[in-house]
Amino acid sequence: MSASSTAAVRRVLLCLGALAVAAGCGRPAAQTDGAAGGGPGGRRGGPVPAVPVLVSAAVQKDVPQLLQTVGTVEAYSTVDVRPQVSGTLVKVSFNEGQEVAAGAPLFMIDPQPYQVALDQANATLAKDSAQAKNAEAQRARNEDLLKRGIISQQDYDTSSTTAASLAATVKADQAQIDNATLQLQYTRIAAPVSGRTGALLVHEGNVVRTTDANPMVVINQIVPIRVVFGLPAQYLTQVRAGQAASPLPTTARAAGSTDAVSRGAVSFLDNAVDAATGTLKVKGEFANTDRKLWPGELVEVSLQLKVAAKATVVPSAAVQNGQKGQYVYVVNSDQTVTFRPVQVSLRNGDDVVIASGLKVGEQVVTDGQLGLTPGAKIQVKNDAARGTRP
Repeated sequence: MSASSTAAVRRVLLCLGALAVAAGCGRPAAQTDGAAGGGPGGRRGGPVPAVPVLVSAAVQKDVPQLLQTVGTVEAYSTVDVRPQVSGTLVKVSFNEGQEVAAGAPLFMIDPQPYQVALDQANATLAKDSAQAKNAEAQRARNEDLLKRGIISQQDYDTSSTTAASLAATVKADQAQIDNATLQLQYTRIAAPVSGRTGALLVHEGNVVRTTDANPMVVINQIVPIRVVFGLPAQYLTQVRAGQAASPLPTTARAAGSTDAVSRGAVSFLDNAVDAATGTLKVKGEFANTDRKLWPGELVEVSLQLKVAAKATVVPSAAVQNGQKGQYVYVVNSDQTVTFRPVQVSLRNGDDVVIASGLKVGEQVVTDGQLGLTPGAKIQVKNDAARGTRP
């Protein structure tokens, strides 16, 4: 084949290939344009699906401002019971861990040595009283004799001194009796306060001394009782202002417990802020008649600073955080949503108080915000099982 013929064949083959490529690429292009160009089944021209959401209405109610922290329970008072006289312990009148009333008998120390001392003091008083009476009679006689010039002034002065000395001895004897009586009373030890006894540290038969390092028993007064906790110093002004008006309500509950809270009120503010921790030491007093709170126990504490009356309140799930602050999605009557900036004044559990940006009765989205944009269509999915309401 000549060179000219070969060139002609190549040109024919190239033209056929170009036509085949053009014919094969044309049809898919048409289909793609039809799908994307808004045909009857195209995505751009179809309806936008509604976003399923949960909604709740803004309500008006009183909301307390609470400070949450952790505290420790402490006894209202703690008393170490110690002997005031030494001797053999002959009786214990309570059981370990028993609650006792103020004045209830606890211990008895052998009273016999102290009874003997009291008897001896009484006998001494009787003897000295008789001598003092005789000396006073002698002084009176000498006074008469002195007036008649029968005795000298010196003799009278001597009898007068003797009478005065014995009178003073009688007073000293009476003081000894009072002391012996007191020592005898100390052999019977009663509860100084009402409370719960701890472990018994001495037992019958032991010799107890006033110099013993350990107490005989420790009594904790638990009715009423106190809870100690710390608050950040930034709340000092509010706490002082609230406490000046009336004792601030306080609740306490054992950490991790689901029991009902114990209710009390603030009874003490420390006179200085702890510079190391930046906290203010506070104590709350609780009646504790049900004995729920126990000394040394760790408790969850809630202190009420104030109450926001007739506040506009929505669930906390409705409030979102954006680049320009907090906002909510408000539901319109046509089932679309509007982006609405709001200002939050305080939070209490699942309640959020809206200071501005929302009115009572307006509905807000509480779940499904991630799929929303301003003006988006919504479908409300509230039901009783979710605990929400449209």
